[in-house]
Amino acid sequence: GLQALIFLNFASTNSNCVAEYLLAVSAYGKDTRRLMFESLDYLHNHIGNWVGGSTDGYPLIIMIFGMLTAIPDDRQLERINTLMVNDDREERRVGLMIMGDRIVREYPNNYQARQHADRYLECIQMIQKQRVISTWISRNRQYCTWMEPEIHPETAHPLQSRSDQSGRRGGGHQNMPVHLQNHDPNAVDESDIDDEDSRSDDDDSIRDVVVRGCGVPEINGVYTRAGSFDGVPKYSQSVRYNGRDEEFSLFRCRLTDNTRRWYISIVPMSSHPGTTRDIDFYAAVPSPSDAMDLPPRKNWMCIPNSGGIMPAPEVYARTVYEDVDENQGPSNIVVDQDQTGYL
Repeated sequence: GLQALIFLNFASTNSNCVAEYLLAVSAYGKDTRRLMFESLDYLHNHIGNWVGGSTDGYPLIIMIFGMLTAIPDDRQLERINTLMVNDDREERRVGLMIMGDRIVREYPNNYQARQHADRYLECIQMIQKQRVISTWISRNRQYCTWMEPEIHPETAHPLQSRSDQSGRRGGGHQNMPVHLQNHDPNAVDESDIDDEDSRSDDDDSIRDVVVRGCGVPEINGVYTRAGSFDGVPKYSQSVRYNGRDEEFSLFRCRLTDNTRRWYISIVPMSSHPGTTRDIDFYAAVPSPSDAMDLPPRKNWMCIPNSGGIMPAPEVYARTVYEDVDENQGPSNIVVDQDQTGYL
């Protein structure tokens, strides 16, 4: 009938306005759960394609969600609840809020999962332009924790919760050795953020660093100086990763036990490094022979649950006085792959 995804898809290819009109007329006062579940199922099955850059079917699904929730009849609240919080996992009849929360909780530090969750959030934001949806969200904040963990830290996922109010990493990655588990929660100690004027002349001699030999090819390359953090330079490079423009950061972080670790991570926009919002791919524990203000050359370890892939990289500092080929590294250095490993 008129409430069929295939029919609405055909109608929208000819005229989106006609498709909206037909949907509104056929849905007013009627049970629309079949169309809602069919649309949710389509969304869940294609969300990965939309993350990868395809938009096939996306405008149609947003139109259906928007129209069904906007119809001001006796069933409006029922339709909104179905779209947002229906929870029938066996039949894949899972609402947007429930699915987004489930992804964040079950895969808290997984890059691909975060992209999927962001896409669900985008769907909600599109229909939230309607006052009735905005009102529903304001009255059902218990379902919104996954959308705004920084606003409700007391109900956030354990990997987002604070274990140390000093703001250094702690309570971070699960299933990691004890010596690497203290990777910070959400806030950053302001003492760790360094002013550009505080760097020494020795720091200025380091032009950039080169990452090579990494199992994630996008991470390889030249990282340029991008300010300072934790009293030492931090570095970054902008690349295209999984269909999105991302910035990889290489930085040192002070942990809750006051030890230091180096990380190669994606740090969220408008956020300082060193929190559990980071997506960490590799980490390194400085050895006594390493210069404390430079990232270690070897002994980087893979964080597979966040997207790290073996082999782990090697990192070379490049000063204003020398060059390092980012593909080959210094010719007098022998790569020892035995010093890399998984966390």
